[in-house]
Amino acid sequence: MLTQGSVSKYGAKAYAIDESIRSALSDSALRRRLLGTVEIPLHGSGTCAMGNEGEGVVDEVSKVRGVGGVRVVDSSVFPFALGAHYQAAVCAVAE
Repeated sequence: MLTQGSVSKYGAKAYAIDESIRSALSDSALRRRLLGTVEIPLHGSGTCAMGNEGEGVVDEVSKVRGVGGVRVVDSSVFPFALGAHYQAAVCAVAE
């Protein structure tokens, strides 16, 4: 698939692996491959935390304080990391 014209013209590479280390098994080559391909699936929270006046960026109805007409309805409004999956909590906030 990567060699087809519609994709190859953008320089797509499989898993973003540098061809010079694709078959290399040294510690440094494996480290470079990991750094280029691995992602951490963290759910951000608290970056736009909901809280009382002076404690949070958004109020109790998700309106951004000091900015008119803007609401935040994602996991960033949770003031701390959740101990459960975020999907249901984000859906509840968005409703």
